[in-house]
Amino acid sequence: NKAAVAELQALDDEYLALEAQYRARLSELDREYEPTYAALLEQRRQRLAIPASNGVGEVRGNEQDPSASSSCLPKATPGMPGFWKVVLQNSMEFQEDIEEHDEPVLDYLRDIKCEPLEEGGLGFRLVMIFDPNPYFSNIELVKLYHTARKNHFIDNVQCVKIEAPTISWHPGKNVTVETVTKKAKGGGRKKQSKSRREEVSRASFFRGFFRNLGPDEDIPEEELQDEDEDDMADLMECLLTADYEQALALRESIVPHAVRWYTGDACDDDDDTEEEDEEGEEEEVGVT
Repeated sequence: NKAAVAELQALDDEYLALEAQYRARLSELDREYEPTYAALLEQRRQRLAIPASNGVGEVRGNEQDPSASSSCLPKATPGMPGFWKVVLQNSMEFQEDIEEHDEPVLDYLRDIKCEPLEEGGLGFRLVMIFDPNPYFSNIELVKLYHTARKNHFIDNVQCVKIEAPTISWHPGKNVTVETVTKKAKGGGRKKQSKSRREEVSRASFFRGFFRNLGPDEDIPEEELQDEDEDDMADLMECLLTADYEQALALRESIVPHAVRWYTGDACDDDDDTEEEDEEGEEEEVGVT
């Protein structure tokens, strides 16, 4: 009956108030520890800035040998050349997004930081800090993640909008495009057809990760398919969720414990397990 429902709702209101107090206390605790976390991460940044004694760092985890590649010579992190590049490549969230032509650019990535948008509020900014480099003029690439608690009865924060920076590429250095040669149409058989060169989009970490997403944004060109308006809305929601999950992985795990991804200690063993299972199945098939 109505009286019972009203009584239960009053009890639930008290519970919600306690949850709000709990979240406020957690925020206070986060702010209390934040300076200590930041000091440790600053020590890490300083250590990475100290050149390795042999001029090249040892990269583990993905079994790359920096000494064999000119792109891995000391740049932004001379203590461990290509540190952040290897960290991202070793992480499940980014390993499939980084193309070979992205790697020389990522060698200039000096640090990654995550900061709240405002004190006590929801959302955060992701900052990728680069050394001066021949590819673009930006020193910082800053992404803003706007979040909201859409349902007060579910402890879940959703990303509602992502703002990405415009990368100011130097002429001829944009790794998100490639130049192709196309033959001009027409002109008849006797006339020699002239070819023209034009830039076309290609897959790149810097294309896929730095794009504006949200209900008021257009679907990125590389994601467009023959879908109706309802499907487009669902697609944007999926893109928002996937990007936000990558950012959460950076904020909560990859950035704080970056060295564990550099060494491979934090990498998932799923691939190795799958390979072992496949080898086992092949051996079983061969047994008669």
